[in-house]
Amino acid sequence: MELILVRHAKSEHDDYVPHDPLRHLSAKGYREAGERAKQWKGLGMPAGLLVSSPAIRALTTAQIFAMTLGTRTDRIRLSSDIYEAEVPSLMEVVASMPDDQPVVMMFGHNPGFTLLVNHLCGPVISHLPTAGLAHVRLDISSWEEAVQGSGRLLSFLD
Repeated sequence: MELILVRHAKSEHDDYVPHDPLRHLSAKGYREAGERAKQWKGLGMPAGLLVSSPAIRALTTAQIFAMTLGTRTDRIRLSSDIYEAEVPSLMEVVASMPDDQPVVMMFGHNPGFTLLVNHLCGPVISHLPTAGLAHVRLDISSWEEAVQGSGRLLSFLD
């Protein structure tokens, strides 16, 4: 199984936004999400199942990846359990993935995603930056089997 964790691209920090999940990508964020998606596509890597936090900045990043990779944006699954999640909640999200989808691309937030990469692979990264991507191979046959140390970091795009 392969898990691709993508942190949302750079977001706006406007005072007029009443709730954090409503923050949009900044102009820089749109550029960096597009560049990262093109970089991933250029490597010939699959998109697989796309699962995103419902926060606008994460969903928009997922939509940019979907369009770049030729996946319909209405096929992106939302999981509120990704937003502001810690490792145990993120592990539950991973465990809930359908086994007929051996490649899953998740879009979300820090510090959870950095901690999840290190939980699965050991201490391999210090920080997943905005629009950063960590590609993890899990030596499992079912998503439910994902446990601490069951992964190996294949690539890290920062």
